[in-house]
Amino acid sequence: PFVDNVRFATQAEILSYMTSRGFNPQEKEGVFCDGKYILSDIKPKNVLASENGLAIFVIDADVVLC
Repeated sequence: PFVDNVRFATQAEILSYMTSRGFNPQEKEGVFCDGKYILSDIKPKNVLASENGLAIFVIDADVVLC
């Protein structure tokens, strides 16, 4: 699907979004874990933010069980 009126999210927006949902950053860039799932490839090229930054859209992330 096409998401209109968005831009690439900043690293700070990604970190804030992921930690607010219980995911902690790991040593490798773009990898987050909540103890149950590991999400990777969470980088600005795969995370969009609405123009006002209130909505975040994660696109094409990899998800595996811990």
